[in-house]
Amino acid sequence: MGNAATLLSTSRLWSSCWHKGTSVLEYDYEGYGRSGGKPDLANLCKDGTAAYNYARNTLKMPAEHIVHLGISLGTGVACNVAKDNPSAGVILMSPYANFLQLVKEDISALAIYPDFMFPYHNIETLNFFGKSHVPVLMFAGGRDESIHITQPDEIMANAVQPVKYIRIPKAKHVEFLDDRYLKNTFDTVRGFLSGLQSNKNIDLPLSDG
Repeated sequence: MGNAATLLSTSRLWSSCWHKGTSVLEYDYEGYGRSGGKPDLANLCKDGTAAYNYARNTLKMPAEHIVHLGISLGTGVACNVAKDNPSAGVILMSPYANFLQLVKEDISALAIYPDFMFPYHNIETLNFFGKSHVPVLMFAGGRDESIHITQPDEIMANAVQPVKYIRIPKAKHVEFLDDRYLKNTFDTVRGFLSGLQSNKNIDLPLSDG
């Protein structure tokens, strides 16, 4: 989930809206929701990789049926897991280009300090987008106060294609999952999944939002 969301807060969205034949493997990060341990930014990508390996090795999902889904903080996790593991595609909602840059934008007083002074484990998406990658569907809100629209715009400006960028000028942070935009959002997701593997089932094992 994101830095505040858990399985319980998003399960109603996925339970009824995905493409016919789609499976969803959703998980909480360590220390969030139903997961044990303590929250640790450095472990987020490890959690994502563990979920991917569970999907592949235990649930026997073929890589070509896997689509990574990341929401907010989880967009960096989804990109990093997809960068190192084969899959069919990636869906990102309210993504950021660089986590440390995001922190500095949020707390402007920190912008004067070099990156090595930060206690955070940096998570980037640009290192995924800068090389050849699977197809990506990306949503961003023009009025997002948590992850400014300049972050997904930076991703798009530097991304190797294919990327489908849905930029919603009046939407706030992850607001395209609210009732106002929900139908259009999931219609777009369904179309993306259909385009990835026409006439085949798609699995969404990672909800890294």
